[in-house]
Parts: sequence; structure tokens; C-alpha cells
Amino acid sequence: DVVSCPEFLREGSAIYDVFFTDRIVIGSSSKKAIETMKKLYEPIINQTFETDIKPRPKNKVSLVVTDLTSAEMIKYAANSFLATKISFINEISSICEKVGADVTKVADGIGLDKRIGREFLDAGVGWGGSCFPKVYYQKDSR
Repeated sequence: DVVSCPEFLREGSAIYDVFFTDRIVIGSSSKKAIETMKKLYEPIINQTFETDIKPRPKNKVSLVVTDLTSAEMIKYAANSFLATKISFINEISSICEKVGADVTKVADGIGLDKRIGREFLDAGVGWGGSCFPKVYYQKDSR
């Protein structure tokens, strides 16, 4: 049986992000494999494991069960969206420089919209790291 359980880790926060993730994605065509993975992830989903981390998030972790390809696409789409968000704020920064606006205040203002959020709206040199470029270049390898 084949299972895809993509990780959603930030650089420098891997251990925390494993245990206090936003969601767990399980992709498989095997009901047996899916049930096995649910049991494996149950302490994380229900936040019932022991930890010294304070403050401990109290929310139950969302679980997405899907097919293999959709599980992989969730990972690629999430990374692509975040890279797009970073590229977007950098373009807004260029416009702000030309018109005399403060990109930080603009980012704060649009980040208050719950549909957008403030995360990944810091203008800078662009996106990079170990995940974003890898996902970008993999699209041409299929």
C-alpha cells in the first residue's frame, strides 16, 4: 500500500510544526493504509501527547483524507500560493516605492483581511528556502 503524507514545515521550526501543524493530509487508495495512518497521527490530531512546550495550542488538528495525487497537489499548491503571496507583496513594494507609500503599512492593512492574513506579507528579496524552489522546478519534470 502506498501513502502520501506531505509535511508542512517551516525552516527552523520543524519539530514544533510536526506536533502543532495546521493540518495532516493522508493520501491513499487503500482504506487499510488510511486507517493505519489515522491511528499513527491520532495523538497529534487530538493533541493528546505529552509535551513541555508552553503555551500549548488547544485546537484539534484538521485531517484531510484524499487520494495520492490530491495529497501531493495540496503540498505543491500550498507552497505555490505562499510563493505567490511573497512575490505579490514584493511587486506591491515596488509600486509603493514609486508612489511614496509605506509597504509595511500597506501589508498591515491588507493583512487584516481574514481572507488574506498578514503572514508572508513582508517585502524582501523574494522567496527561497528548501521547499519553494524545489516545487517550482518539479512542475517541469512531469
